[in-house]
Amino acid sequence: MASTSSSSSSESSSSSGEIESTFALLRQVELAISAVLGGAQHYKLGDRIVTRANLQELRSFRSELKREINQIQGNNPAVSYADLRL
Repeated sequence: MASTSSSSSSESSSSSGEIESTFALLRQVELAISAVLGGAQHYKLGDRIVTRANLQELRSFRSELKREINQIQGNNPAVSYADLRL
């Protein structure tokens, strides 16, 4: 019986670590989107134009991360996307 409790505890801390890392990635993506919207998507280097981030790809990744968070929250409803607000 103790092993079941231990297993449950391990799963809970695993979910907690997973959601924390997903939230951290989502924060980074949100910051990158803000930077791109502020003009950081392209810059000129000599006679070349360099693209640092693709806004559409960032938005797609953000949607994917939000879906992951929603799935994880099914196991850990105490954490919400609202906790991400900067």
